[in-house]
Amino acid sequence: MLLAGFVGIAPMSAQRDDDEPIREKANAITLGPRLGLTFSTMGQPEDVALYDGSAMAFSFGASMKARFGYATQNTREGGTGFWGFGLEALYKQNKVNVIDGNNMQLGYLDVPITLQVYPMAKSNAMNSFYVEAGPDFALLVSKSPNQLVIPSANLVYHTGDFSGGDIRFIVGLGYTVPHTSLNVNARYYVGTSNLASNFSCKMNSLEISLAWMFNIAKF
Repeated sequence: MLLAGFVGIAPMSAQRDDDEPIREKANAITLGPRLGLTFSTMGQPEDVALYDGSAMAFSFGASMKARFGYATQNTREGGTGFWGFGLEALYKQNKVNVIDGNNMQLGYLDVPITLQVYPMAKSNAMNSFYVEAGPDFALLVSKSPNQLVIPSANLVYHTGDFSGGDIRFIVGLGYTVPHTSLNVNARYYVGTSNLASNFSCKMNSLEISLAWMFNIAKF
C-alpha cells in the first residue's frame, strides 16, 4: 500500500518540478562592431562669425553592452531586465562648414560610458528598447586643415593650437531588432570644453549608428 501511494505521488511531484522555470544566468554581455554617421555643429568664436553649418562625417569602432536581470519572474532568459550599461571605443569625426567654403574636420578617439534603462522590459516586442545617458571621454588625434584664414577679419586660427580632448555628455536611445543581432542607436553629444584658449567655442554632434552585437558571456 505504501509503495502504491508513493508511485502515485511521484509523477505529481515531478510535474510540479517541471513547471518551475529553468533560469539561465541572470546577466548577459554582448559585443560587436559599430558604424555610424555624425552631424556636428559648433559655436562661433568671440572674434568673428566662422561657423557656417553642419556637415556629415562618420564613426566606427567596437561596442559592448552588459544587461542585468530578468524581465519578469517567469522568464527563462537572463539579461532581459530593466538596467544595463554600455562601453565603447570609437574613432569619430566631427566636421563642420566654415565661411571660407572649406570644411573643418576634427578626429577623436572616443570612449563613451552610458547607463542604459529599458523602460519596456516586460514587453515582448519592445524589451530591447533603451534610453541612455553618460559621459564620453574624447581625445583629439587629427585636425584638418592646418589653419583657418578669415581675410575679412584679418584673422588666422591654427588648428594645431586646439586642445587635446573633451569630456562630452551623451543622451540617446536605441533598439535591438528582435531575433537579430542588429542594434540601432541615435545619440546626441554635448561638448563641454572650448576647442582652444583663443577659440572659445564648443562642438556638439548627433550620431546615428548601427551595431552588430553578439552574445559573448553570461554571469
